[in-house]
Amino acid sequence: YSFCTLLAYTMNLWVGIKAACIATARVLFMLGAGVYLAKYKVTSLEVWKGVNQILGEFLIPCLVIAACTKAVTLDAMSELWILPLLTLVSSVVSILLGVAVPYVFQSLAPKKFTALYAICFTFPNVVAIPVPVYYALCDELPWLKGAKEEGAAYSYLSGCFSLLLLWSVGYTMLMAMKQKEERELLEGELASSGVELLRPGEREEDIEKNPEPIPEPRPWYVRGWNHPVTNNITLSIMASIAVGLIPPLRDLFVESFIWETLDYVGATAPPLCVISMGASMVYGKRAGEGKRSQITLRAVVLLALIKLIFLGTILSLIIYAAAHWGLLVSKAMQVVLLLAALSPMAANISIVASKADYLIQEVSEIAFMQQVLVLITLPIGLVINISLLNDDDFVSSGSAAENLTTGFL
Repeated sequence: YSFCTLLAYTMNLWVGIKAACIATARVLFMLGAGVYLAKYKVTSLEVWKGVNQILGEFLIPCLVIAACTKAVTLDAMSELWILPLLTLVSSVVSILLGVAVPYVFQSLAPKKFTALYAICFTFPNVVAIPVPVYYALCDELPWLKGAKEEGAAYSYLSGCFSLLLLWSVGYTMLMAMKQKEERELLEGELASSGVELLRPGEREEDIEKNPEPIPEPRPWYVRGWNHPVTNNITLSIMASIAVGLIPPLRDLFVESFIWETLDYVGATAPPLCVISMGASMVYGKRAGEGKRSQITLRAVVLLALIKLIFLGTILSLIIYAAAHWGLLVSKAMQVVLLLAALSPMAANISIVASKADYLIQEVSEIAFMQQVLVLITLPIGLVINISLLNDDDFVSSGSAAENLTTGFL
């Protein structure tokens, strides 16, 4: 029995290392390509900003529409309601952890970047690494045979909910932090010159009677990706879910010529996102006019370790608890959610930072460090989780707390 157990763990180790290393090596290759292109070939900052805008305005919406309309059905949503619920729960836990970081590590993590920590913790990569790793596991593990399409659908559907939160809540958090910093800088400059800046709601006594008219805001349909609610990505997600929930529309749209075209075009989005994230490490410094990063290397390493190890463990525990309580019956869904929990931050975050024109260099450095460290953390996490998932008793009997504690210890 001991020999068989040792052999099983050895096979799990090999499967985990092989699947994780291949997927992360691909991502690192694309990151390196982005760095090389931005440094030596495509050196214009405006070009890379244009690439990010093309991704946000067109390519990512194409990917979202193709993936989400195929994955969303009335039957699926009635059975998969746990996916948005777990996405929301994990987002809340991640945000709370991001808020706690500057209080626990005061000397390393400046409090003014609290929203940045929360964003980098909350939105994981759900396509570029989890999907290839999942496909590799399907080829190696008997209990995942024939579940490739099922797991991919879960991954893309979970990614749609995560993207919706990133491009609405995440973008709003980043812009609020930017506006707060800009106001503090302006207050400091005016205070040094003896001028006091008006607070929101305050009004000068001697305001002109006929001030210049305030320009009217642009209509919602031309705000595009500059608006957190009506940008193309959030609109495409909501429209895709609506189409998927209406059977006649879904049957007419999915597998049609238009759908196939969107699927074909959208497939270019994940690799281009990663390449752009690598490029942001170069043009982020140019955008900052050569200034040093506002976050130290020690803080970057600390944030990466918290995200990949501490937060990954917490989210894994939540997933196993949900499986034990009968909320996650499918092993494919469990594996997909565990891979997302163990993965680094989403490449889309660098696009959000580029759109906000704020902390581009800092975001790219945190993302790169996570991509490097995940080469070590992901195989270890996969070995542990594959071993636990192989043990059917782990999620089917005993108390959740007892099983989780025993398994991880």
